Order: sequence, then C-alpha cells, then structure tokens
Amino acid sequence: MERNANERNCEAAQELANYYGFVRGDQGKEIYWLRIGADAGDVSCQTNLAMLLRTKREPATDEDAFQYLRMAADPGGADAQHMLAEAYEDGRGTLAES
Repeated sequence: MERNANERNCEAAQELANYYGFVRGDQGKEIYWLRIGADAGDVSCQTNLAMLLRTKREPATDEDAFQYLRMAADPGGADAQHMLAEAYEDGRGTLAES
C-alpha cells in the first residue's frame, strides 16, 4: 500500500493516514501520508491535513493549513470552503496574520 501511496494513489495515502492516525496514534506519519495525498490533489486529504495542522496552533502549521484549505476549496470542497472562511475571519494562516 505504501508503494501505491508513493505513486500518488490518493486512496492508498488516505488509508495509510487513517491507519497511522487512528490505529497507531502516530500523528507524524498520519501527517506524512495526508501530505502525499494532498499534494497529489485529493480534496479529502487536503481538508483532513488542514484540520490536523490547525490543531497544532503554530504559525507555520497555520500557514500550511491555510494553503491546503485553499487547494481543497478551489474545486468546491464544501468543508474546506467553510474552514477557509473561518481562517479568513480569524486571520489564521493568512497574510494578514503576519
């Protein structure tokens, strides 16, 4: 499955992220696999990665989360659009924040 995920198979990346996040409790690997899927263009991975990064509440991760929310919102990801609106409202990860 890792080989498939590394070959930009978004479903495999999401499954690995779920495994490491929910079964193993390894947030680092969960983020790693979500990022693989997100960078391959998967809206679900982009949204889930953004949600996870936002829980860290650090400026660098807020900026990353904001970028992934923008990617997921552009093709119409409703959850991402809602979270992106909240990020703009709160100034989290936006240029206005710096």
